[in-house]
Amino acid sequence: MLDTKEIKDPLYMSVASSISVAMDAEESTKERLPKALLELQFQSSALVNFTVQWKELEDHFNELEKLMQKRFEELGRKGTENEMEKKIRRGKKQWKP
Repeated sequence: MLDTKEIKDPLYMSVASSISVAMDAEESTKERLPKALLELQFQSSALVNFTVQWKELEDHFNELEKLMQKRFEELGRKGTENEMEKKIRRGKKQWKP
């Protein structure tokens, strides 16, 4: 049992107060940890989702780039073919009697 003198002792009161503050801080931390964990899980999930979406977007633009390159090459060939046809027609006109 505690002596009433000890309870009134300033050193005892200071130590008791420090312990009380530490216990309150621990309780507050215990309450905040589950919330922090949920927030961390949410952020982690959002990051994974963002990464997947970014990869899908990147793949889409890569496919568009390939398609545009293919069309560009096709147009280049058509342009070359048209030029050749024009030259042939001009040549035929020049050689007609």
